[in-house]
Amino acid sequence: MLKHMIAGLLVLLIITSCGNNVYEADNYRESGLAKMYQSRFSEALLDFDKAISLDPESAKSYFYRGNCLQNMGKSDASMKAYDQCLQLDSTYTDAYYNRGLLKEYLLDYNGACADFRKAASLGKPNIDDKTRRCN
Repeated sequence: MLKHMIAGLLVLLIITSCGNNVYEADNYRESGLAKMYQSRFSEALLDFDKAISLDPESAKSYFYRGNCLQNMGKSDASMKAYDQCLQLDSTYTDAYYNRGLLKEYLLDYNGACADFRKAASLGKPNIDDKTRRCN
């Protein structure tokens, strides 16, 4: 009987500690967003990295990491973050759109068009100006 109670408490402890990590990750992500809006990109990146370390399955954290890196001019790292975001959530329309903007900036027009079309197919609004230029 005591073994079952201890096992139950351990399971409960594990479940609640995982939930706290997600909550803490959300707090770091929100802090990173606030810093990014203040153009404090290096500090924001640290917060996004911490959020990812606490909740590595959060597509949203990878998306904002990619956005921050893109603002810092770190195109390769930004691309990898968007790729990871989309690997975790293949329906993340803003990640397709932002990755498309990055590809367009890098003169990869075919890749940009593919991402813009994918974002449009997933319901991204107001993207016609980007897809209209695609062949």
